[in-house]
Parts: sequence; structure tokens; C-alpha cells
Amino acid sequence: MQERFQKKKLLALEKINISKKLYFELRKRFIIYDNSKNNIKKLSQYDAIYTKFNYNINKRFLLKAKNLKYIISNVTGLDSIDTIQAKKHGIKIFSLKNKKKFLRSITATSEFTFGLILSLLRKIPYAHNSVINKIYDRYSYVGNNLKDKTLGIIGFGRNGKLIYKYAKSFSMKVIFVDKNYKGNVKGKVSLNYLLKNSDIITLNVDLNKSTIHLIDNKKLKLINKNAFLINTSRCEIVNQKDLFEALRKEKIAGFASDFLEQKNFIYTTISKKLIRLAKSKKNVIFTPHLGGATYESMFQTEEFVFKQLILYEKKIVHK
Repeated sequence: MQERFQKKKLLALEKINISKKLYFELRKRFIIYDNSKNNIKKLSQYDAIYTKFNYNINKRFLLKAKNLKYIISNVTGLDSIDTIQAKKHGIKIFSLKNKKKFLRSITATSEFTFGLILSLLRKIPYAHNSVINKIYDRYSYVGNNLKDKTLGIIGFGRNGKLIYKYAKSFSMKVIFVDKNYKGNVKGKVSLNYLLKNSDIITLNVDLNKSTIHLIDNKKLKLINKNAFLINTSRCEIVNQKDLFEALRKEKIAGFASDFLEQKNFIYTTISKKLIRLAKSKKNVIFTPHLGGATYESMFQTEEFVFKQLILYEKKIVHK
């Protein structure tokens, strides 16, 4: 009984998907509680929480979680966690942020980016909907080749480099923008040049003060009318109101995004407008943050953050 009493308490706001061996190690150190409403009401009793994107770990949440020591989250972007408040409370965060070496093995988002490119240029979702509605009309869904098209990559980090590699296998021309890139890969250009000269543009940058509304009305005007824009970064990278007007006025050929703007997990007014627009057009695609949502990548990333937690716990015990 004494050993059980000394275990810390972990609230799993999301389902934990790790190996049996690692789960056994976790259970040796933590009593795990699920995300039932009754458990969530008792925030002050937990030493650790596991979360992804479905909960806003803000100042109010953290003030209620008085005994919280750890936040575990297998994500790269921590915009759903008030990291400043967490630091004030001495809460340690185990995440994927800045884990560059490990993240090189995670390919889900870059693969998904190409899924969106192909879906948009070949009109795959619309053709599918047509067939299941018993309308078999191939000529309404004629698309475009990727071969010899110019792909412009904004952000040449882990995902940008993988997208570059995939694009070359499609015999595409590739240019990219990244002020921090110092390597030898050819094709680095200015942002304005990229916007003016790309047939397809992908957004692969982190969300920070310098990238909020990186693509606004001024930048959208530089994009060729026949070009497609793909966003698998955060939705705040693109000014949503300016995007809506560009799509409504057909200033760009199409848009695909893995995000829609929300406030407190409710679609904003502009998101609702974009959804209505997407319903009326065959060149706008939205998905519910599927970039990293593969069985393989979710398992790998959860294993990684929980291993970090257990290693940290072991160090504390041996001090």
C-alpha cells in the first residue's frame, strides 16, 4: 500500500498509445486517470497531465492544477499550452519542440502535404463525391501534372527538406525560402520571388511573432492566378480574411489547409465563411489537423515523450 501511495497521479486527457513495456514502466511510477468529466474536475490532485490539441492548457487551467509538475505532449507546436505560466509554476514540459534529431525520422506531415497537393491539383475529393453520387464524369475533373511545375517551399526545415526530396521524385523544379538555411542545396530565393514564380506553394514554418500573417493581402497579390497554396503549418500563418477574399475573387487557383481558425475550439466567423466557400467550389480543401496523424508517427512520438518523462523520473529517484 505504501508503494502505491507514493506513486504520482497522471491525468491522460488523450488516449495513451505506447508499447506494453513502456506502459508498464509508466504504471510503476504513476496512477493513470482517464479524461472523464469527473476526473477533469479534480485538477488540483494531479502531478502530471498528458495532452495533445484538444484542451487549452491556459493560465486558468494551470491555476486549478495546483500540484502539477509535468505536462506531456507529443507535439512540436505548444500554442495550446501557456508555457510562460507553466514556467512560473515550475512545471516541466515534455514535448517534441526542438527535438530535431528525433524528428528527422517522422515523415507524416511532409507526406500529407503531398497528399493535399495531389488532392487539389487532381481534384480527387470532388471526383470521389461525384462517383458515389452516381455521376461518372471524368471530364469535369481534369487536373494538372506535377512534372515540370515549380514548387515553392516556405520554410526549409525538417518538413521542407522532405517535401523538396519528394518533389524531385515527381520531376518538379523546386525553390525555397528560409533565412536561417546555410546549407548547399540549390534553389534558395527571396520570398517575393518565390510567390511570383511558383506554381504550387507550401507553407512549412513554425508559428511565432515573425510568421503570424506571413501571407496577407500584399503577399497574396504576388501569387500567380494559376498557382495553388498549401498550408500544413498553423492557420495563423495566413491572414484568413485576406485568404477568403483571394479565393472568392479567384485570385489564386486553389487552397488546401490542415487547419481552420478556432477560438476556444469553436470555428470563428471567418472560418465559417471559408467552409461555406469550400462547399461551393472545387478548389478549396480543409482537413482536421491530420498532418501528423498516422499510426506510426503517433506511436513513435508518444513513445519518445513518455520515455523522456520516465528517464527524468529515474534521475530524480537516484539523486
